[in-house]
Amino acid sequence: MKPDQSSKLKPVSTRIKWSAYAAYIGTYAARDWGIWEELGLDVTVREGGPQVDTTAPVADGTDQFGITGGDQLLVARSKGRPVVAIAAIMQETPAGFVVHADSDIHSMKDFPGHRLCVIPGHNTEIQYRAVMARLGIDTDTIEEVVHFPELELFLARKVDIEPIYVNNQGTIVRAKGVASRTFIPSEYGVRSYGNVYFTTEKMIEEQPELVQRFTDGLLQGWKGAREQPERAMDSLFKYDRDLDRDLEFDKLRDTWPLVEEKHGRIGWMERERWVEISEALKAANLIRPDQDTDAAFDARFVTTHYDSANS
Repeated sequence: MKPDQSSKLKPVSTRIKWSAYAAYIGTYAARDWGIWEELGLDVTVREGGPQVDTTAPVADGTDQFGITGGDQLLVARSKGRPVVAIAAIMQETPAGFVVHADSDIHSMKDFPGHRLCVIPGHNTEIQYRAVMARLGIDTDTIEEVVHFPELELFLARKVDIEPIYVNNQGTIVRAKGVASRTFIPSEYGVRSYGNVYFTTEKMIEEQPELVQRFTDGLLQGWKGAREQPERAMDSLFKYDRDLDRDLEFDKLRDTWPLVEEKHGRIGWMERERWVEISEALKAANLIRPDQDTDAAFDARFVTTHYDSANS
């Protein structure tokens, strides 16, 4: 549904998890190509960062929408933030852990006795703690080093294990020619959705039509980026001209396997996956044992988008 183009655009903002890069290319396409504007929305895209919990500004009304990990969203709800997932762009989390190829670490079971870089509150930390709990490993046996600059300590060999996104820092490590091994939490039975778009319970209750328009534009933007990656990359570079275009295309190529269109539909969410994520976090004492998983997501907006497109 497209509103009268003469009507005033509704200003809203969405907060990405990090600075601009290829993992958010569909968001920038939706903004730059006028897709949201055609749906009556003037969307401002705000950046996050390693120390920014995007659920906070959405919960307090600073932003209307945001991006986080499925695991992070459940942790935020455990803290009382009434945030609700409306679309999961990545069917798998990009979180991983990299070690140098000559390391004696050949599995996440080998983490004890080594130095691990930790970003507090980041979903790499959540994934790390969930995997260690599943493996029965006491994290006191691992030296945790809190550090934010990307890859600095790892490349200098001052930490043994670096948390990464496989489609960002993982891509950079490969581009630098650093021989390495990467461990993925799903290989140890811990999975999560990545790049989950969310809003608040209040927004869904009071303005569901606005949430639908935002979701429609978002999914159109991601579909467009999939079909026209060069044009979408041009849109991304309007927001950060200092990016390396070849590197960003490498990151984009590493992003698409995570997106993995479920049933041919970008953004799809299923209850079974949310329960799986929730149970892993409960087992690791990262969220409340009585937490209501069903309240954490609302799949109707993605479902309505595709139902309307096929009707």
